[in-house]
Amino acid sequence: MLIFLVVIWVLGRDLKFTRQVETTAGLLSYICASKMMAEFEGLDMMSEKRRTVLLDQMGKRYGLGVIEDEGGNERIAIDEEPLLRSI
Repeated sequence: MLIFLVVIWVLGRDLKFTRQVETTAGLLSYICASKMMAEFEGLDMMSEKRRTVLLDQMGKRYGLGVIEDEGGNERIAIDEEPLLRSI
């Protein structure tokens, strides 16, 4: 999760986001709508070695782009690829 926060913070310098990326709350808002949260649930309780193996087995890629949220609205978020549009 820390990696995603750093990526958004670095990219946030060049991109125009709908929310500020200089704050923790702003960064987390891009992750909260993501399916990634449900998929990563429970991984924090595992050893690093076991977690790495499970994440590699998932074989998923995540990116920053436009997704459709539960309400049918488009928003910028980090989610599993393919995205509606990449940024």
